[in-house]
Amino acid sequence: GASLVPQLDSAIRDLKAFLDEKAGRPVPLAMTEWNVGSEMQKSMTRFEHDLIIAEAAARFLDGGIAMGAYWPARIRAGNYTLIDYNDNSLTDSGKLFAALSAATLERRVAAQGPEGAYVFATAGETSETLRVWIVNRSDRAFPDATLAIDGAAIAALQAQTYVEGQMEPAPAPLPAASAAGTFAISIPPRSCTIVSGATRPGF
Repeated sequence: GASLVPQLDSAIRDLKAFLDEKAGRPVPLAMTEWNVGSEMQKSMTRFEHDLIIAEAAARFLDGGIAMGAYWPARIRAGNYTLIDYNDNSLTDSGKLFAALSAATLERRVAAQGPEGAYVFATAGETSETLRVWIVNRSDRAFPDATLAIDGAAIAALQAQTYVEGQMEPAPAPLPAASAAGTFAISIPPRSCTIVSGATRPGF
């Protein structure tokens, strides 16, 4: 169920450690088909589903999944595809997937945020770029949240916040961050926020 999503990354790491030990070498893991179960989908809105897949995708990466195939990409039946069967446009799920793909850079960096929201941060391998996903699946708002990016000196920030009915949000500037890599942000309930930043050289 949805309550098990926060355990995905630790469960995958445990499985990978077990397989690596038994094989005597690193074993790549793939999710051949994944989504929220059809019975669970009946009890949630489309956007609640999208928030679950946003968090699950990040936790797969955190756990060490090398490749994951979301099902279905496009199919006549069902409402949780990435591409609309009738006109091949992106569905809301597809729009969020595209945004998360663009917001995932080469290097995972440690980040801390408010308890109750899931924070996933990546940085560019060579360029001074930073991307942070903040997934809040709860009904609780965090109006004065502080996020900390370990080792970063952040120069500029902007955020796009996805909430139900708003799947193409305009970027909004955030207040200047400190040299220590902390910044303040308002996180709405049931939302996915993507923060884009520039870091100073050396991060």
